[in-house]
Amino acid sequence: WKRGAPLGLEGRYTGLLGEVQQDSSSAITDDLEHWACHHAKSLAQLTLDKSALEKRAVFNFDSELEEHEYLCSQESLGEVELRPMETDLMVPEWFALEDVPYDQMPADDAVWYPPFFQGRLMQGYFNFQTQDARKIYQAYVAQVDTLGPDAKEQAVIFSLRKP
Repeated sequence: WKRGAPLGLEGRYTGLLGEVQQDSSSAITDDLEHWACHHAKSLAQLTLDKSALEKRAVFNFDSELEEHEYLCSQESLGEVELRPMETDLMVPEWFALEDVPYDQMPADDAVWYPPFFQGRLMQGYFNFQTQDARKIYQAYVAQVDTLGPDAKEQAVIFSLRKP
């Protein structure tokens, strides 16, 4: 992130982040895939089709923010190549899976990225000690069969609580 990053992410790496915004009728739009595509375009000049997105995780942060994690794989795009471009807010970079710079990312990314890349579906929450997302105070992440309120846990991936 260059500037304007949420949660103190300026100068750090993370995925494309954005808020679901209200429409002209002041109702929150439920089409999360629309907003994922919108933010990919505005942050990295990536044009994605909603059908190429696969929701893999839902996390709650500090009891105020719900984050939905999507994967857009090259296979789902067919002939279209993912070529992100620099914008006013972000300088996108690709990393090989073994070279993801977790030490330069929010603390929660090191917890959920590896199982996310392995294709697992996850639900959970993260609470941070500070607003800059560098220290996790409390976290719980579980692998699930489906995403949603009726998700059944398969295994706990990570659980931490500071004494």
